[in-house]
Formats: sequence, structure tokens, C-alpha cells
Amino acid sequence: ITPAIKVTAEVRHSRMYNNYIWFGDHVQGNTPTSTTPSGIVIQSDNAYLSDQVRTALANAGQTSFTMGRFNSDLSYPEIDFERKVTQGTLAFDGKIGSNLRWSAYYSHGEYQNNIDTPGFLLTREFANAVDSVAGPGGTPICRIALTNPSTHCVPTLLFGLGGPSQAGIDYPTGTPSQRATTKLDVGGLSLRGEPFALPAGAVSFAVGVEARKESIVQTVGALDAAKAFRTFSFSAMSGSFDVKEAFGEVLVPLIHNTPLLRKLEFNGAVRVSDYSTTGSIWSWKLGVTNEFFPGFRGRATRSRDIRSANLSELYTQTTTGYNTIYDPVTKQNVYVLSNGGGNPNLEPEKADTWTFGFTYSPPAIS
Repeated sequence: ITPAIKVTAEVRHSRMYNNYIWFGDHVQGNTPTSTTPSGIVIQSDNAYLSDQVRTALANAGQTSFTMGRFNSDLSYPEIDFERKVTQGTLAFDGKIGSNLRWSAYYSHGEYQNNIDTPGFLLTREFANAVDSVAGPGGTPICRIALTNPSTHCVPTLLFGLGGPSQAGIDYPTGTPSQRATTKLDVGGLSLRGEPFALPAGAVSFAVGVEARKESIVQTVGALDAAKAFRTFSFSAMSGSFDVKEAFGEVLVPLIHNTPLLRKLEFNGAVRVSDYSTTGSIWSWKLGVTNEFFPGFRGRATRSRDIRSANLSELYTQTTTGYNTIYDPVTKQNVYVLSNGGGNPNLEPEKADTWTFGFTYSPPAIS
């Protein structure tokens, strides 16, 4: 704009997408397999049981047995996703005299994350499809069809690889889906420079203000909202927060060119952050650096560090997933249904930290 003021603008767009089979937890050779979890109850009058098995159950005094299934023909989900990011930034940089510089910027970004995962088992439909009996003429039907002739239930054969028909696969499976948009607006103004010098060197500083707003709107399919899937469902989420901050930093040279204190400097910083969710919180640091002899520098810092909860940690609704947990007693992996979610009452984390370090760059080695 002028010799002392520069403006920069940037627009960026990216798109990533893929569609692949979810390998899950098991691979046999180079072939991924799917797992229909254990706990499938088969009644003794199941239409697909042989007379030999029915007789064995009767002789054992059992009316059912429980099984699991480990094959690649049912509950073999895909991951179909698309992620798009668009961001625009406008910034100004300028000078005041020869020792002061200022900057101002504003940026807006949007992130879309769309996911479809066809092939997950539906709890009710799978239970109905598994519970088959012999219908008129010995044709397998779902037991529920005996009391509800209008049902669309399709009996599913679970014995043997390739047992389920395509209709027997389509009926008890569905597609978890999610559409999410996350937005970020952020801007700031800062002033920095070296306003004066001490005998040991120039004092430098920076001060500024910043503001940020983050928001998310995430919708899910009707089946996810109803928690209709047996092992996995997306969860809807919406929420936002904003934060206003002010900061200051300073670097003060203390001693220069003396034995063991060749370049002793003090550095300090402080920042106050006012979150719409949790109120104001301070963070700061106090530190010193020194060059003890040529090429050997050391530092020590004491700081108060903070971290505030992000959108997912604040606003995620109840989530359901199916995880593998190692049992140290039996030394086996077990499948467990897990539930989680966010908490809008989370407070910022705080840490008081000491940091020590040194670097050595021998002057004799270029």
C-alpha cells in the first residue's frame, strides 16, 4: 500500500475423499475379514439347523446355544468419506519509525467432514433375522413373521462362509452417516520492536490482542440418532465458544561479555484468556538464558501453562463404539461396547512447569 505498509491475502481450498473397505481388527493373509460379534443366540427350532444338531441339543437338555461369527460376507463395512477445507486470510504489516513494527490479521475457515459407512449391523433387524423358524412348506421365515405378517424381515443363514443371501445381508445392515461443518474465525493485532537499549543490548517487546470463535454443527442419519446399530453409531453435536486474549512479552539483556556470563538475558511473557465457557484464566512464563562460554548456551524457564477443552470435548453427545480391550488376567483381547461423550462443564487444565536445557555448537566446527 505504501513503502511502510504491506497487505497480504490468501485463499486455500482442499478436498480429500476416499472409499475403502474397513479392515477392522482382523486380517487373514492379505484378505480382510469381518467379525459378527459373539453373543448370537440360536434357538433349537432355528430353520437352518440340521436334525442332528437339534437332537444333540435335546439330548443335552438345551433349547438354544450361543455362537460368534468370523467371516467376510456379513457385517463387512465400507468407509466412504469426504473432507473439505476452505480458508481465507487477510493481513497487514507495517512499521512505525525504525524500531517498531505492527501486524493485523483476520482469517475465516470452514471444515466439512462427511462420512458414510454402509454395512453395519442393525440391532433389532439382526436379532429378528437370526431368529428364524420353519414357515409354511418348511421355508425359513423370521419368527416375528408369525405374529406380524406385514414385517419385511428376511431370515439370515449364519452357518458357513457365504451362507447369508444378499437379501439376508441387506436387511440387517444399514449405513451410519454424519455431516459436520466446523467454522473458525480468528483475528489479532500486535505491536513489537526494540524501543531502547541497555548496556548489554537492545530490549525487545511484543504486545497484542487476539480473538477467536469456533463452532460446529454435526448432524447424523435417522438410524444413528435412534442408536439403531449394534456396535457403532455417529452422534449429533452442535456448540460454539469464543475467547478474547491479551498478551505481552519482553526480552531484557542483563549482562554481556563477562566470564561465564557472556550473554545473560531475561525473558518473560503473560497472557490473559477470557473464554465464553469458563471465564478468564492467566498463563505466564519467566525464563533466563545465558552463554557460559563460546557456543555453549543454557536456559531455565518456569511457566504456568493452560489448555482449554475443544469443541469435541465440550459438546459431543453420547457415543457408542465397539473396542478391543486387552485383559491382563486372561491375556486375551476381548470385545467391549463402549460409551463416551463430551462435558460442557469442563474447566481448563493447568500445569506449573520447570524447563531446563542447553545447546552446544563448538565454534571450531563450522
